Amino acid sequence: MQIVTITCKDDFGLCLLQLSSMDKFLEPCTVNVVINETENIIDYKNQIKSTVHNIKIWTQHDILQMPAPNKYGWCSQQLLKMLIPINDDYISLDCKDMFIKPTTLSMLTKRHRRLGVHPGKNDPWPEFYNSMIKYMWKHYRKKVNVTDLDNIQTPRVIKKSVVNKIPDIWGSNKKFINWWGQFGMPSEFIMYDCIQQLEQKNQMNKFKPHQIVAVWYKEDIDFDAIKDNTFMLKIHRRVYNDPDAKKIVTKWIKKLLTTD
Repeated sequence: MQIVTITCKDDFGLCLLQLSSMDKFLEPCTVNVVINETENIIDYKNQIKSTVHNIKIWTQHDILQMPAPNKYGWCSQQLLKMLIPINDDYISLDCKDMFIKPTTLSMLTKRHRRLGVHPGKNDPWPEFYNSMIKYMWKHYRKKVNVTDLDNIQTPRVIKKSVVNKIPDIWGSNKKFINWWGQFGMPSEFIMYDCIQQLEQKNQMNKFKPHQIVAVWYKEDIDFDAIKDNTFMLKIHRRVYNDPDAKKIVTKWIKKLLTTD
C-alpha cells in the first residue's frame, strides 16, 4: 500500500513539514506527492525529498490529462486524490496531516466516525449529492444508506477496485471530470463511500478516540489535547499561514522531529 498526499502553493510549507514527519515516524513506503499547480513545477520538485521513503512526484496534468474543470483548487485536488493512476490501493492524506509518533501503514487503514448528516439535505453538498446519486442509481439500481457514510477527513484508504468504477458510472474519466467541475463544493470521500457501499467493500474498523487530533483554527492550539495514543496532528493551512500560530506549531513539531 502506498501514500498519496496533495499540495499546492498555499500549503507547500506544510507539505515539506509533513515529509519531515514521515521520515521521522512513518514506516518506509512509497509516497506519492501530487502538486496541484500548473506553473513553477520544477521549483516545487527540487524541494521535495526524503531520506527514508520512495518519493514519486505527480502534477495536476499528469493525472487529469486535461485542464482542471474549474478555478477552485479544492475541486481539482479532490479529483487528483481519486484519479491518480497507480495500481495499488493507497492511503490518501492532506498535507496538514503530521505524524507525531511511530506509525505503520496498518494503523492508517481505519474508518473515521460517521458523517452524521444527510449530504442531500445539508449544506454544502445537496446539489452535488443529488446529481451524483442519479448516476449511482442508473448504474447500480440500488440506494445508498446515507446513515453509513464516514466523516470526510483524511487519512482515507482508497481501494483501486472502488475508484476504477468511476469511468463505468460516468461513461469515462473525462465525462466524470467535466461533471465534477459543475460544483463549487463536491466531496470526493462522500462519492467514494457511496461507491464503496454499493460495491459492498466497506471497512469496519474505526480509529479510536484521540488517535488523530486536529487544529482547525488558531484558537484550537492545545498540545494537552494530544494523548498517549495520538499519532497524527492535523494542522489546517489557515493556522500554518498565520504568522503567530505558525511559530507555535512549527516550534513544537520541529522539536519533536529533532528529539531522539
